[in-house]
Amino acid sequence: MKNLPIGTGGSSILIMFVLIAITALAALSLTTALANYRLALRLAQASVMYYEADSAAEEILARISALIRENNLNIDNLSELTDDFTFHENILSYNVLIDQTRYLQVELKINEQGFTITKWRVVSLPREEEQQGLPIWQ
Repeated sequence: MKNLPIGTGGSSILIMFVLIAITALAALSLTTALANYRLALRLAQASVMYYEADSAAEEILARISALIRENNLNIDNLSELTDDFTFHENILSYNVLIDQTRYLQVELKINEQGFTITKWRVVSLPREEEQQGLPIWQ
């Protein structure tokens, strides 16, 4: 019998394709992990900014509550607490800026017993391109 040489070309090509696939998947895995890390940092920063604004809104609310208890609630006292407020028909509302794109909107209904919180929500500011719109009909 003749000795036939063992063919290693096919198995070498298969191993090279497997190594290339593993390397590509490792690179994608690292890229995804880095993207998740950056997203986690942004979410942590957004949470910190929200809770700082929430704390500032709570402080303003505590001062308003003290003014109501002292029966000394008027426009001059409110303007010392915050610049961004409105007072109309026993409804007091004020805003606390979270970041450049969002603010915390608080609305209180003033009554004989004190006040009731009717609104405490995050509002997004409109973006520049949303204000201009698309020039479709021009």
